[in-house]
Amino acid sequence: MAERLKRTSQKLTEAHRRNAAILDNISDGFNTFDREWRYTYVNPAGAKLVGKTREELLGKNLWELWPAVQDSNFGVAYRRTMSEQIPVQVEAFYAHLNAWFEVRCYPTPEGLTLFFTDTTERKRTEEQLRLLESAVLQTSDGILIVKVSGEDICCQEPVFANSAIEHITGFNLEDLQKGAHALLFSPRLSPHSVERPGNAARTMCPTYLEQSVVRKDGTEIWLEWTFKPLADPDGNHTHCVWTCRDITERKKAE
Repeated sequence: MAERLKRTSQKLTEAHRRNAAILDNISDGFNTFDREWRYTYVNPAGAKLVGKTREELLGKNLWELWPAVQDSNFGVAYRRTMSEQIPVQVEAFYAHLNAWFEVRCYPTPEGLTLFFTDTTERKRTEEQLRLLESAVLQTSDGILIVKVSGEDICCQEPVFANSAIEHITGFNLEDLQKGAHALLFSPRLSPHSVERPGNAARTMCPTYLEQSVVRKDGTEIWLEWTFKPLADPDGNHTHCVWTCRDITERKKAE
């Protein structure tokens, strides 16, 4: 019996050692707290993410060490997890560290377990994309993005058109997807054949052109076009961005 208990204890010790080694090497922060809100475990990533050493955290009270957390979204999530004994996930900005964190909270018999990661760069990227989308949608220049098929030929498949395209030409995205975009260019100046970026010798698509076109309502206008091929990280040409501006008044003045 004693030998069986000894083997069981050894197995539990080894399992605990393996689990600790795993937690010590994950990139997410991992903290545990007792029911008095004291740190009982901090992995290296968790200490690094909050800018402290493990020694500075272990045994310390969460609310005393981070007083601003108590009334934050994080504090609300931690208390809810403990009181209702349910997992809770929260993402919010913590001003004290000037960073965004995503935290997953889990109740345990001993208290509370937290997995957390710094999401500041992702949030910044999302904000940049939001601003870019807003700029594209609100600019007075028409922007049309066309998908590319094969290595060098534009397959005439528009995938995006901002509202300015319809305002300038009268054609909406559905019209353009049905082939109307081919009407915006004379055959000899058609940009439908485009090169893979970096292969200057095979350039077939102009980077800039001016020509008269007929709007959907039949009126004739002059447009100034610029073209920009887009490539993926491997250098494969995937899309082409067409940008247009109404220069009718300028052409009349000329």
